[in-house]
Amino acid sequence: MSEWKYVKNHEFFTQMADCGYITVQNKKGRDEGICGYIAAGMLMAYDTLTGDRDYAWDFARYENGRCVISSDLPMAVYKKAQEKHYPHWSTSFEVHHAMKLFLEQKNSFVKHVSLFIPFASSKKVADLIDKDRPVVWFGNIKGTGFHAVLVYGYKKTEKGIRFKAHFGWQGRCEEEIEGMLGSMYTYL
Repeated sequence: MSEWKYVKNHEFFTQMADCGYITVQNKKGRDEGICGYIAAGMLMAYDTLTGDRDYAWDFARYENGRCVISSDLPMAVYKKAQEKHYPHWSTSFEVHHAMKLFLEQKNSFVKHVSLFIPFASSKKVADLIDKDRPVVWFGNIKGTGFHAVLVYGYKKTEKGIRFKAHFGWQGRCEEEIEGMLGSMYTYL
C-alpha cells in the first residue's frame, strides 16, 4: 500500500558494526538478555553520533564508517535500573526511569515518553518516526515472542502497520516486524 518511511539517518541502524549486545546472569545463573536497555543504548548512540546530543561519546564511536557501541552503554543504563531494584527484564516503565537517571547524571534533562496500551499504538510509533524519533518497542513479536527492539521505520499495509527494527544483536538489523505492542519508550 505505501512505501517505507524512516527516521532521517536510518542507515545508522542498518550499517551498525556492533550494537552493544550483552547478557546478564539471573538468580539461577543463566544468561538472559537485557533487550530494552540494549535498544535504549542504540537510541542514545543514534542521537550522539548523528545529532547534536552528547549522551554516549564514552560508549559509541565510528570505525570505518560504521557505528560501534560498547556493551558498557546498555550495562550502565541497566545498572541504574538495578539501583531501583527493577527486574532484569524490562518494559518501557523500567527503561524510562533508568534512562531518566542515566541522562540526568549527564546533566541532560529531556522529555521521556513511556506509554502502555491503549496509549501506545502503532500509529503513535509511526507518528514519532515521522518526527525523526526512533522508538524502543516492547511487545510480542510474531515469530519471536516477547522482546524489545529499536524501531526506525514503518510501512502501512492492508493489514495495518509493519515496522523495521534492529533486534539488538548482530545480523538482525533490518527486521520487518508485526505483533502485539505492549509499551513503547523514547525521549524528545
